[in-house]
Amino acid sequence: MNTLMSAEKSLCLSNVPLAIVEGSKDAILITDEFAKVLYVNKTFTKLTGYTESDVFGKTPALLKSGLQNESFYQEMWRSLLNEGMWSGYLWNRKKDGSLFYEHQEIKVFNDINNKKLFVATFKDCSQELAIERKREFLDNYDNLTALPNKKRLSLALDKLVLQNQPFTLLKIKLNHLPKVNITFGHDCGDQVVKTIAQRITQTQHVKYFVARTGGDKFTVAIPFVNDRKKLQSVINSLTKQLEQTIKTKETDIIPFINIGHSHFPNDADTISELFDKTEKSLQKQIKQRQLPSVSNSLMDQDNYTEFALAQDIRRALITKSFEIFYQPQFDTQLKTVVAAEALIRWKHGDGFVSPALFLPVAQEYQLIKDIDLYVIEQVFIDIQSARKRGQILPKISINVSDNLISISLLKRLMEQYQITGSDFEIEVTEGVTAQHNQAFVDYLTELKQLGITTAIDDFGTGYSSLARLLNLPIDKLKIDKQFVDHIHTKEQDKKVLKAILQIANVLNKAIVVEGVEYQEQVDVLSELDTFIIQGYYFSKAVEMHEFINLVNAQQPAQCEGTFG
Repeated sequence: MNTLMSAEKSLCLSNVPLAIVEGSKDAILITDEFAKVLYVNKTFTKLTGYTESDVFGKTPALLKSGLQNESFYQEMWRSLLNEGMWSGYLWNRKKDGSLFYEHQEIKVFNDINNKKLFVATFKDCSQELAIERKREFLDNYDNLTALPNKKRLSLALDKLVLQNQPFTLLKIKLNHLPKVNITFGHDCGDQVVKTIAQRITQTQHVKYFVARTGGDKFTVAIPFVNDRKKLQSVINSLTKQLEQTIKTKETDIIPFINIGHSHFPNDADTISELFDKTEKSLQKQIKQRQLPSVSNSLMDQDNYTEFALAQDIRRALITKSFEIFYQPQFDTQLKTVVAAEALIRWKHGDGFVSPALFLPVAQEYQLIKDIDLYVIEQVFIDIQSARKRGQILPKISINVSDNLISISLLKRLMEQYQITGSDFEIEVTEGVTAQHNQAFVDYLTELKQLGITTAIDDFGTGYSSLARLLNLPIDKLKIDKQFVDHIHTKEQDKKVLKAILQIANVLNKAIVVEGVEYQEQVDVLSELDTFIIQGYYFSKAVEMHEFINLVNAQQPAQCEGTFG
């Protein structure tokens, strides 16, 4: 303690008042001529964790981080001894072992005995350094993916150009990212972007450089590929890898990728020109992937593969090229349209593409959920639009695939479009009931709690057992067309249908008979006390405005123009 008092006296005589030193916001450390610590202020203790008793009599070397080499400290001492001061930045270590970055200034004073005192003043600059590093990072890298940005890419490519090193530039576009952000939220969109970035960097193709050069664009420099077939093989392989399903918290996303390319030095002499060439190639590639002219035998085209069809289905979903038609369900006893089934249609080129063609492909390429969502949303839009015009529609029946749309997503769409459970019905296939489990029962129960009725489509064609049906909270059975085709000409077929109807009645399920085309079939069904029909006898599937006309007409005789 006497030594400290002596230090205080020395300081006062050296024109370094302790009161000022102690109150300083900067950390201060004072040593004698042998670099032994005489004094530290409270700010020093707060910053480093070392108390005065921890450091007294020791050298400042206990703060060393090990990140500066010996030549650094040699230069520091040279400056102190020759010039009487030193200032600079360095890393030091706190008592708890953590590092901090500081700006330090050391000045030499003489005490009353003309002995040297070294007074070090330092300020923690860790936060400023972190901010500066963040700024430098953002100036050169993409914050979301940590990939280099276009500026950093340009610098890297400039080096290749200066070295006259040939290379191929690929520009990758992640299509429909705004749609993902709007539909499922930006967190989902960010996850898609990060996954695509990871896939690009992890691809087996040799890469010079990978960068994110736009919100939905990436650029990759690879060794020069002059052979067209080899380049196309690289692009196809990369596309296939990037278009694999991405599982997010919100939903499964299937990316749709386009890739443009250019070559140095073949296509351009400068990086700017090369970027322009690559962008033009990308836009050309996007146009080339548009749907070809479609004939009635779409798959007969040699250049049209199942994979290409899957990509076209994705495009049709995003561009809303699919249309929703409505096939009325008619009560022959009340002469009234009581409901309708929503059916998806795809028209382009010469005419319509059959659902029998594109739905299996959608299933194979995991697009069927997207189609389910598309149909549900479009039906909700139509219901909402009709309601705004003062038109009340009968219940619309919507088919969903075996994957089943999530209840949470369904509820969100209902809230978005102000749809109630009484506005629509969910149809599931008989195949789903064959895989009957508690989760499926819970799913149907949740639908019922929302006021949504359910139906089994194409009843009688699958593998559902009476035991399963007895325990399922299903409201309606739709009798498949194959049980109706010959009921007016074959007694055996009539008996089979009668048996199916009796089963449905025993199960206390409502009944709709599909595929009714002739008056004679209607007569047989009336004889069997079955009156709700769907089929060409009353109307084929029609567009919404035609369906509204049918609803308002309320009489089948007035709708004969729609038969076919």
